[in-house]
Amino acid sequence: MSDVNIRDATAEDARDLAALVVALNLGLGWGECRYEADDFLRDGLGPNRWFDTLVAVDGGELIGYAMFHRSYDTETVRCGSYLSDLYVAPGGRGDGVGWKLLAGVAARTQEWGGNVVWWMTTEENELGKRFFHRVAQHVPGLEVWVAEEENFQVLAGG
Repeated sequence: MSDVNIRDATAEDARDLAALVVALNLGLGWGECRYEADDFLRDGLGPNRWFDTLVAVDGGELIGYAMFHRSYDTETVRCGSYLSDLYVAPGGRGDGVGWKLLAGVAARTQEWGGNVVWWMTTEENELGKRFFHRVAQHVPGLEVWVAEEENFQVLAGG
């Protein structure tokens, strides 16, 4: 673990990063994952990227990542980040890699002028929830809603 380095993901990481994204989705039981290296290259790099990505590297191998983007909450009037993915490969778990990634997200959020990081997980993600309870507080009573596919098209006027 002492050799683990947390840094921004680069184009050279795209293939290995995509494999980790697939592993996260499979591990959560979501079945087939369509995420590929080209998705990261298109959406996760450059001045118009949709998200930022930090990777954990151990001996030249990607063993974890955190994807996140800026967010704002009017209820608390706070700027912050929404953590969309946090994943550490099984061989890197239990050594503080997840903590380092999440701390990197918090540091970047602070650089942006924010002071909160928020995320959600599935009810079944017991491993993740055990970790999250050590680093954050649970917000009871929230429900998650998503407008995608046909619903999104209706909202977008298409």
